[in-house]
Amino acid sequence: MNKVAVFGGSNIDHIAKSNKRLNRHDSNIGKISSSLGGVGFNIASNLSYIGEKVIFFTALGNDKYGEDISQELSNNEIEVISPSSKLPTAQYLAIHDENGTMDVAICDASINSVMTIDFVEEHIEKLKEVEYVLIETNLEEKFIVDLVDTLKDKKIVVEGVSLAKVVKLKKVLDKVYLFKSNMKEAMEITSKNNEEDAIQNLIDLGVKNFVISNGKEDVIVYSSSKLTRIKVTHLDNIVNETGAGDALISGIMSSLNRGKSLVDSVKDGILLSNKVLLISSSHLSKKDL
Repeated sequence: MNKVAVFGGSNIDHIAKSNKRLNRHDSNIGKISSSLGGVGFNIASNLSYIGEKVIFFTALGNDKYGEDISQELSNNEIEVISPSSKLPTAQYLAIHDENGTMDVAICDASINSVMTIDFVEEHIEKLKEVEYVLIETNLEEKFIVDLVDTLKDKKIVVEGVSLAKVVKLKKVLDKVYLFKSNMKEAMEITSKNNEEDAIQNLIDLGVKNFVISNGKEDVIVYSSSKLTRIKVTHLDNIVNETGAGDALISGIMSSLNRGKSLVDSVKDGILLSNKVLLISSSHLSKKDL
């Protein structure tokens, strides 16, 4: 079985939750927690959890956070390839109200700028055993465009991540093997105001395959010029929604790498996503076995 390559971000998540109603411009009593995260990190961790051999290209600082992330990836038997940098490891800081709803957040991912195509080409031999490559949009747009061009002989899967970041994929939509996003992101990248127009526009733009999730609604799959809708299992005991989308694409990637059809791979991805919904972490790891 071929290895899987992931290109994406790693960061430390700091979440502060107030015990009572947030008072702006004042000190609030609450709880603060920190954990390892990042879309690329989550996907690489999930893929390793389900038995894939993973090569993970990510930017890590020469600091304690970078060491912690590197050690966790190593514990999960993930091969990490990271350029040297004096910039700090990426961090995400969010303030949540007493209900756990995010009030404001700041992300410092400036270190992702050190990911360049020249660095990838230095390690191109590592990708000889790889058929599927996952690229997520926390990386810079120019790097994504260059990477898709450089790895055009691979089956490239792209993850939209967010409304602000999915637009980085506009120039490569017709060049990738699979585009995955949620419905809002699909509408954003196509500049359409309704779901049907967004789906049709993706087809018109020449996207070969796509998977569009939509919360509790059906997942829409386009493959071999055919649209398929796959029902999502409704769960009553959801613990944490963060990372569910990362798990979905992880399951899809793994099953594609094992030779399954895209429709069957999406079904496997939904099952993996449901596992993440029932745990407090944003990703699965060996300890969850």
